[in-house]
Amino acid sequence: MVAAGLTLVAVSCADLDGREVRSDAARATPDQRAVAPTVESLNAFAADLHRQLALRGGNVAVSPYAVAISLAQARLGAAGPTRDELNRLLHTGPGSELDDGLNTLRSALAQRNGERASDVRRGSIELRAAGSLWVQLDTDPRSSLLDDLARYYETGLHSADFRSDPDRARRIIDRWADSATGGQVTQLLPKGSISEFTRFVVPSVASLRAPWKTRFDPQRTRLAPFTTVDGRTVEVPTMSTAGPNGFAMGRGPGWEALAVPYLGDELAMILVVPDQGAFDAVEQSLDGEALGRVIDGLRPANVELEMPRFHVAGTIDLEQPLVALGLRSAFTDGADFSGVTGDEELSISRTVHQTAVGADEQGSDGDAVTVLRPSPASPPAVAPRTVSVDRPFLFLVVDRQTRLVLQMGRVVDPSG
Repeated sequence: MVAAGLTLVAVSCADLDGREVRSDAARATPDQRAVAPTVESLNAFAADLHRQLALRGGNVAVSPYAVAISLAQARLGAAGPTRDELNRLLHTGPGSELDDGLNTLRSALAQRNGERASDVRRGSIELRAAGSLWVQLDTDPRSSLLDDLARYYETGLHSADFRSDPDRARRIIDRWADSATGGQVTQLLPKGSISEFTRFVVPSVASLRAPWKTRFDPQRTRLAPFTTVDGRTVEVPTMSTAGPNGFAMGRGPGWEALAVPYLGDELAMILVVPDQGAFDAVEQSLDGEALGRVIDGLRPANVELEMPRFHVAGTIDLEQPLVALGLRSAFTDGADFSGVTGDEELSISRTVHQTAVGADEQGSDGDAVTVLRPSPASPPAVAPRTVSVDRPFLFLVVDRQTRLVLQMGRVVDPSG
């Protein structure tokens, strides 16, 4: 039975049926005062999570913002030591400041979407990030949880029948991911990852389609050597810019950073390129404060950039890295998610994440671009400095106004 003030939503996709129980509670008023501390907390979490994922080796891409959305929703239903662990993980306090901050950030980031234009290009930005909570079908949720999910995240509690048909439930969650990313994530959960014993799934997804403010000239792309993290040399398609581009640069101990703006100048991809032989040391030193110094230390620069095309994607099982970061009880019989339901004791069965990050001549999946007129061909007054990204690097996709890290990762072999 659905309590008064709640809405039961049946979600159907072909032969798939899922449910979402949602409160009619009004959305909380955005609170700008909560943005700065929330960004500080989320960027510290981003750095922590990246360092853990980097221990696996290889290329990595994650949207710490999307992961934080799903964990913050789970935090609403957590109590006792489990809530304390989530607070420490997300670098936040016991109150609702994080929820207020995420609610306000969501409003700000929604404004980044849509058509953007410069003197020479026009295209569309599509930034998506989502998290959700999934429980066994017909679980009776706490009304307080549903009210908070509606107020701060404009969502409800999702359910699927894990017990009777786990693979169908898996496909229902995949359909949610597909819808949440506009078709960018079509399979989030691998076959066999959901069983009849699954009771609580915490997925998150993100995607970005955005053209560069100034494209890389396709006629200048060529094969060039890239030294991988293990010392091998691979030949990879390497792009280069020409003419004015609006880049910004910064330097720190053992690294230099370069911001490549997307159309509209609201978002940028920041490349952090460690000095030769310094990649591991620089990567493991990037905590929240260090990320802030990278973002805040950028200054306009006259640069000609050479960088490889790359694309990094894949589903990440977050249980091991989150446990390593201190979220221990949530995955055990000692978990306390009594704020979700009184039907049964819950622990997180699966927490999975997927995002895709790439860069080609047009942008990050930013191929829907109209050229309004050719870029000016006049040379700059001072010859640009050439920066070659020919070795392992880190990348951050950042919202420039709020300083929030939306996506983060490492490219140690762009040919992989």
